Amino acid sequence: MKIQPLIVSLLLLLSPGLLHADSLGSIHISHLEGDVQVASEDSGEWVPASVNMPLREGDRLWVPDESRAEVQFQTGTVVRLDEESALDILRVDGSSAQFYLAQGRAYLNFWNVTEGFLQLDTPLASATVATRSIFMVDVADSGATELSVLKGIIEADSRSGTTTVTPGKKLTVRDRGYTDLSSLGRSDRWEEWNSTRDARLVQESESSRYLPAELRPYAGDMDAHGRWIYVQGYEYVWTPTVIHTSDWAPYRVGRWVWIGNDYVWVSYEPWGWVPYHYGRWAFAARIGWFWVPPSRGAVYWSPGYVSWVYTPTYVAWAPLAPGEIYYGYGYYGPLSVNITQVNIYNVRKQSDHKNIHVRNAVTVIDRDTFLYGKGRTVHVRKNPFLEKHTEFGRPQWKPDRTTRVPVIKEVPQRRIPPQKLRQYQPQEVRQERPFLKERPQPSFGVEDRRRSLKEAQEPQRKPWVAPPARQEAPARQTPAPGQYEQYERKRGLGEALQERETPRTERDVRERPQPAPQKQYEQHEGKRGLGEALQERESPREERGLKERPQPAQPGTTSVPRDRGRDTLKQQPQPGRSFENVRQPAQQEPQIKDKPAQPEKRLPAQRPPQIRKEEEKEHREELREQEREQKQEMRERGNGDRQENEDKPGKKRLF
Repeated sequence: MKIQPLIVSLLLLLSPGLLHADSLGSIHISHLEGDVQVASEDSGEWVPASVNMPLREGDRLWVPDESRAEVQFQTGTVVRLDEESALDILRVDGSSAQFYLAQGRAYLNFWNVTEGFLQLDTPLASATVATRSIFMVDVADSGATELSVLKGIIEADSRSGTTTVTPGKKLTVRDRGYTDLSSLGRSDRWEEWNSTRDARLVQESESSRYLPAELRPYAGDMDAHGRWIYVQGYEYVWTPTVIHTSDWAPYRVGRWVWIGNDYVWVSYEPWGWVPYHYGRWAFAARIGWFWVPPSRGAVYWSPGYVSWVYTPTYVAWAPLAPGEIYYGYGYYGPLSVNITQVNIYNVRKQSDHKNIHVRNAVTVIDRDTFLYGKGRTVHVRKNPFLEKHTEFGRPQWKPDRTTRVPVIKEVPQRRIPPQKLRQYQPQEVRQERPFLKERPQPSFGVEDRRRSLKEAQEPQRKPWVAPPARQEAPARQTPAPGQYEQYERKRGLGEALQERETPRTERDVRERPQPAPQKQYEQHEGKRGLGEALQERESPREERGLKERPQPAQPGTTSVPRDRGRDTLKQQPQPGRSFENVRQPAQQEPQIKDKPAQPEKRLPAQRPPQIRKEEEKEHREELREQEREQKQEMRERGNGDRQENEDKPGKKRLF
């Protein structure tokens, strides 16, 4: 009898079915539409997927037509798949992961994260992201890949090299390494649906105030399906607001599925991920069932915090209350016992559980229903926990093929994965596409690569550098005598250089050339008076006979208008407009000097442009003044007519 405890302990330690998979709990299916299917190492085939189903390294997802799926990480990363999409989870390393998108469309939200690394491979490209980013990837049947960046910076590798894609850009990678970088177009329904789902992640929620930091990425689901209330002795707790049946109890709507060498509870309720794998449940008469979140620093995932009682024909379980010990095949926090590392016969098990005394708290099903999903209803007269002793851990029943299926339902033949998707093996893709952490170091290491991405997204200011000190110009040296004698024979070059080096006071500085004498324009005498006009333009004002500008007439005097002599400037009177008081500019009479043998037609002398501009300006001002006077006169006439119409008797005013 003394040998039996030792044998049982060895069996628990050596049995592979009792080893816990550390990767469970970090990824799960958070949203599901249609007939989504999953293939895992446990099932070995494609089976229907369910919401709140945990995923791990090596699992594969297929989203057929008229279906969609959302995969969420514990760190806050979200990956969504559209219809006709296939995704493989190649590696999971803490907050980092590597995926392979064989075909279809994927939307990746890597924005609400603080750490981690994400890599998405396609048949022709590989996208890596180490900073906060949101991007979409489309893979055609031929393997052509489109990488669209909405936020952040993505680094894409292909046969043509590495390309950095910035926000608002789309990189297209085709066969034979051809790449094209262009701008994004208008958003479609797929992008709009993802933006709606992202709104639940970024908005400030009430649940984030009461959840520990490790569970805040799930605050959106808690707010959408429950409320927080204060209970004395537990502080703030969460209670669901949507209950389907009156005999509802925790761990009742769902199924125990064999995943990762353990029975894991898969809830069919949309909010059933956090409350069933973290914390404890309690009951109050005025509230009902409520969930108590774990304390900060003690957040541990588990297959399901319940206590077990099973017989050869049926199995029963009940939720654990706060402070009660959980016995499982692994370490799940300070309030748990890893039965694979202790002698269970030397452990004094807690037999009395608080929740087993609550009405409808204990769930009882027969063995066939637990293993195969179909069986008969079990009716027990008394509470199994009061008649039987509680067991250490889950039932020791060998799992069946159906036990590995999260939900029992039939999938239409047209929605099963295509043949090419079922043939290839993810192990081959994993060998061809190594994780970035496992790649050999290129010319710059992984840390340098991440740093370059971060600097590209958030450029740093360059340090200020003082300008160089200004150097004083060296003093000019006096040339030695005979220094430029060697240039004397080269057309006076030596003399010119020597003169340039001498001080200005010693040079022969010439005065500015004066206007040419009268003979300068004699060559133009035969060109219709052009020489005479140019000569007159260069002569002083007094010699040209220009008179002083006429002054305005004083009051009481009469101004005599001058004859302008230019027909182009004469204004003809128009009807309703008077030009009596308009002052006309004076016309300059050209002085014609006696020249021998001048041609009959001569070019009239041009007046200086400055005088011509001033005269035209005065004329425009006078015209504007007259227009203002006429408008004022018309406005006064209009007001008088309006006043007369208003004074007429019997006429109604509109305003």
